[in-house]
Amino acid sequence: MERPRRPSGTDRLMQVLLVLLFFSLLSAFPAVATTYYVDSSQGVDDPGDPDDCDETPPPPRPDTPFKTINGAINQRCIGLENGDTIIVRPGTGLYAEAVQLKRDFITLRAEPALGAVIQPPSGQGVLVQNWHGITIEGFIVKGATTRGISIVNSANMVVRNNMVYDSDTGIFFRTTADAKVAASGVVENNIVHSNTGIGIQYENRSTAVLGNIVVRNNLVYANRDWGIFLEPISASVGNIIANNTAHLNARGIRISAGSGVFVDNIITNNIGVGLGNHDEKKVLEDFNNVFGNNPQYFSGYMAGLHNISVDPLYIDPDGPDNSLGGEDWEDDSFHLSQGRLPGQPVTSPCVDAGSVAVAEATVDGSTATDNLPDIGKLDMGFHYPITHSLMTEFSISSVTAVYDGRKREAITTSYNLQGRLVLGANSNGINPPTERVRIEVNDFGHTLPVGSCKVQDVLKWSCATKTLGVKSFTIDLAKSSFSMVLEGILVPPVFPSSVRVRLYLKDDAGDVTKALVRGTLSAP
Repeated sequence: MERPRRPSGTDRLMQVLLVLLFFSLLSAFPAVATTYYVDSSQGVDDPGDPDDCDETPPPPRPDTPFKTINGAINQRCIGLENGDTIIVRPGTGLYAEAVQLKRDFITLRAEPALGAVIQPPSGQGVLVQNWHGITIEGFIVKGATTRGISIVNSANMVVRNNMVYDSDTGIFFRTTADAKVAASGVVENNIVHSNTGIGIQYENRSTAVLGNIVVRNNLVYANRDWGIFLEPISASVGNIIANNTAHLNARGIRISAGSGVFVDNIITNNIGVGLGNHDEKKVLEDFNNVFGNNPQYFSGYMAGLHNISVDPLYIDPDGPDNSLGGEDWEDDSFHLSQGRLPGQPVTSPCVDAGSVAVAEATVDGSTATDNLPDIGKLDMGFHYPITHSLMTEFSISSVTAVYDGRKREAITTSYNLQGRLVLGANSNGINPPTERVRIEVNDFGHTLPVGSCKVQDVLKWSCATKTLGVKSFTIDLAKSSFSMVLEGILVPPVFPSSVRVRLYLKDDAGDVTKALVRGTLSAP
């Protein structure tokens, strides 16, 4: 019988290498991604001993959410893995926490969009530092004493579809001088307004690592410093600033160093300089509308060949309430006038004035109030997400006013309205109990707090608020109808000759005006 051969040193080395290769292959395939849920109105966090994991936690389900966002992030025993998703519901309407993400390739998403509000007790709203590949989308972040959303030394980030206001800096990307990885990513489809500092800021302080940012299709207005400010050094290349609208900030948009592309933006009525570009040879700047700023460009700057300087004809930037930004931001309209629509006889010079055909564009959405997408050439400036008209008509039971007999003018007005409400063919539906609902009638506007609406029946909801004005609001999709009773609304001295109704339900909206004749409504 032949004696087994003793493994040689080479054989043993090969065995070790095969074992290492096996485990390296295992690590290359991530675990199955998991979705966790957060709902402040019903969730439960488990802050138990992280070393006591004898009992296996139940699998995450929509009906077993965490109570806080950080509770889902810092959960014990299991913990987050690369590729996991955290879905945050509106809950009680406010998440009073400073959120810090601590894992690569995580998606943090509010559902529905702009349904969950993060308002930290102090400091930053959302912070990512030294992690990569994270997506943050759909949140309202407000009241941060430093930065609303802060990205530090973290690459391949996506910050999308958020509303950031009433903070210091709105959205902030930073690469520190000693960083091994540069902050980089995409900032798109956000609305950033009413912040005490810069709206969107990118800062690269490193000379050793390359980084860049894409700032695309953002609406940035009423900030007390720059609307958009890129302060990269020469190590920042390939930056893109495209299809943003910057209006009535302290100053407009600036690239202070580095290289990139700066096209299809609308920069209007900023208190100071509109457009600043450090080096015309390194930055392609063209097809922008720079209008009403003081001055339009930094001294000596040669504007792009296809730039224009004309009024963009926004529909109504400060809305029917005449208040720009702040808590009543929902009725601020930076849509562009379209000559084909009633009440908009003139077409904005920014329509069809972009640098590329729509088929080649990286921006979608609509600049028009009827939510139709661009055709032909790309429109300049911010594009709103496509929404779907809700209202086709309405009638009125009564319009009553309380008069000041001596001055012979109305003091308050009450309305009893009914109307037809239909969702567009491509609408993703509505769920008023979990969504922001806003009602506007003439100069009156009020956003109902999340949770004001209750289910009455299948596809029927009833909403009420203790706030002076909205007594009741009912939606009945089964009958394609709505009704509302508004009482004691303060009005301008002149009694209205027409009634204009606007509704906002998540990403669906409607707008109808009819003439008021002898206390009844007729077609305009």
